[in-house]
Amino acid sequence: MRLRRTLLPLSLIVLAVVLTACGGTTAVPPTSLPPTQTPLPPPPTTAVPPTVPPPTTTPLPATLPPPTTTPIPPTSTPVAEPPATRIQFAAGATSALLEGTVQASAINRYVLRASAGQTMRVYLSPYQQERLLMAIWGADGDVLMSGRVEATYWSGVLRSTQDYYISVTTADGSTAVSYGLQVIVPERIQFAAGATAALVSGGAPAGGAHHYVLSAMGGQTMTVRLTVTQGLGLVVIWGADGSVLISDHAGATEWSGVLPSTQDYYIDVQAAADNPALAYLLEAAIPARIQFAPGAISAEVSGSAPPGGAVSYVLGAMAGQTMTVDLSFTQGLGLIVIWGADGTVLISDHAEATEWTGVLPATQDYYIDVRAAAGSPSLVYTLEVIIPPLP
Repeated sequence: MRLRRTLLPLSLIVLAVVLTACGGTTAVPPTSLPPTQTPLPPPPTTAVPPTVPPPTTTPLPATLPPPTTTPIPPTSTPVAEPPATRIQFAAGATSALLEGTVQASAINRYVLRASAGQTMRVYLSPYQQERLLMAIWGADGDVLMSGRVEATYWSGVLRSTQDYYISVTTADGSTAVSYGLQVIVPERIQFAAGATAALVSGGAPAGGAHHYVLSAMGGQTMTVRLTVTQGLGLVVIWGADGSVLISDHAGATEWSGVLPSTQDYYIDVQAAADNPALAYLLEAAIPARIQFAPGAISAEVSGSAPPGGAVSYVLGAMAGQTMTVDLSFTQGLGLIVIWGADGTVLISDHAEATEWTGVLPATQDYYIDVRAAAGSPSLVYTLEVIIPPLP
């Protein structure tokens, strides 16, 4: 009985299995899984071995650039150029002379301070038969002279107050050259308002010079007188255009003449080399020209002069004419001096005269100075000149 109970459930299970295998029952549809964010692993694949390039005789390019036969210059710190040599004038001097040697392919530089309106002259003199180049420019870049012009002299009026540079170099760069460099900034002579003359004093070492410049107009008559109180000296006068009025060969201390053009005129006071240092007074006069009105036989001018000063006049007259000059003054004391352009003195300051009458010896310009006494107040005067026509 117990054995039968055990076999019956087992038989039922075997029967169910057989029926299922034989399709005797309807298949249960599969239950679909809900979507998931976890990706399914990819199917396994067979690893592909790496492709090895076949050997070749052509080398593969390197990452770095290939070597080149052109060398790359090493980076170096630039070498600073030597500073410019500053030019200093001695106290009271108007020039400086420097000597130097510029090496092959080198440049010597100089610098000096100058003011707007001043006139500067620069001379470069090589001591050997070699060519030198000179350039001049301002600190603001204003080029006064380019080194390409191959000039060794420059003169001009400075446009601004600043440092000015001068460079010296050889023309071919093949050999060292010694030289002298002279820089001149002349003292400008200015006439006081209404004055026709200016008086300056100065000095110069033996063999040296003091330099002046003044502006004048073409057709004006200029007189320059040098009075030496120590040593020996002379005057040299020329125009900015190079016109020489009197050279050092004349050995003169005085010059008078009609100026050829409107420009600056230079006056050098030069001291003799074998004498004591020069001390002097220099007078420059550009007299006012006295003109007669048409048909008139006289002219009258008025003016003033400081104590010890003078006012100069000039007029043209003909030989044989009679001229009368009369000076009257309302303040101070004064006198007249009269001479011809040829140097003929009609009356000197020794006469201490205020009036002169005489027959003129030549057809030329005649000069009349009205001079104020040194120990008196400023002179205030009237000057009358009378020249009747020839009979």
